[in-house]
Amino acid sequence: MDEILFDFDDPEAFRIFTEKRIQLLREIMRREVESIRQLAEELDRDVKNVWEDLCLLRRCGLIDLQKRGRRKVPILKKHRIVIIFR
Repeated sequence: MDEILFDFDDPEAFRIFTEKRIQLLREIMRREVESIRQLAEELDRDVKNVWEDLCLLRRCGLIDLQKRGRRKVPILKKHRIVIIFR
């Protein structure tokens, strides 16, 4: 299983896992997302904020944004996230 490791000794790790971003990851894990707009509507969030969160999650290596026609769709890259507290 693909996994990614985050060490909470690094202050940057705290910034990544906000409640809203965890909610995004859970939704992407749960089912195939049709579009970012649809995802934002279902989570009752602004599309711009969802887009910014998805871009951060992509830079962290957790998701990819796959082009489907004119849309970009978030795809989970890692199926397991390990967080270490020291």
